[in-house]
Amino acid sequence: MAGPSSPQQGWPFLIARGRHHGYRTLLAPEVLLAQRDYGVLDDSVAPSTVEDQAQVMQVVTAGGRPLTVVHATHTATAADLAEPGTEPDDLPPRDEYGRPLSLMYGFVCEGGAEVRPQPADLAFCREAALRVYRRFLRDEEGFAVEPGRAFPLRSAVAVAVTPRAVGEGARRAPSLTSRFGPPPGRRLIAAAILAAVVILVYVVWGLLSPPPPTPTPPGNPTPHPTWTEPRQPTPPESPEYCPPFSDQPGCSGEAYEG
Repeated sequence: MAGPSSPQQGWPFLIARGRHHGYRTLLAPEVLLAQRDYGVLDDSVAPSTVEDQAQVMQVVTAGGRPLTVVHATHTATAADLAEPGTEPDDLPPRDEYGRPLSLMYGFVCEGGAEVRPQPADLAFCREAALRVYRRFLRDEEGFAVEPGRAFPLRSAVAVAVTPRAVGEGARRAPSLTSRFGPPPGRRLIAAAILAAVVILVYVVWGLLSPPPPTPTPPGNPTPHPTWTEPRQPTPPESPEYCPPFSDQPGCSGEAYEG
């Protein structure tokens, strides 16, 4: 939440590449320089395709400090790089690969406030950035990051209002979840998940269970083994009884004494 606008100060910055070195922070806000907390600018600020048009974004530094960053992109011209009292070169400045030299410049405000940038503030930062950039081009190898001094802003800044924190001894009203359980939507989701788990268990149980035995179709009973009683050996026939002096066939006619 933002409160009414009030006069604030900003800190200029510059990110650029040289003729032989890539993009780096050349002018860092003094408020971030002591803790070397300006790396968020290298990570967040990107070139724009529209010359000198302000863009605003909120960032948080590695140290946890909220900032509002107002930045724009400017392509360096021969007149920009000419030293005071000297004539500019005939050709536009380029790096060793023939690319134009682009500068990303602007200012930062503390607190993550809302800012409506004014052209006068951007013009002030562009002039400060060009002075630093000319010094950088004279000695790219030995150049050290310079501090960007605070200046009063003409831009409208809405001061961020921090909500009042709840005291440690203050009683907090119990939440709906603690008094009545989870809301109905969560209960429905939990019931659906439980039903899906039950169905999954039944499906897995069915896949892992052995199949039931196949019944024998009617009219084709399963044959059972049959047992055959062993045949008893036939005893030899006893000689037929012949009465004495019998004329029956097989009798010898001799008297049999019993």
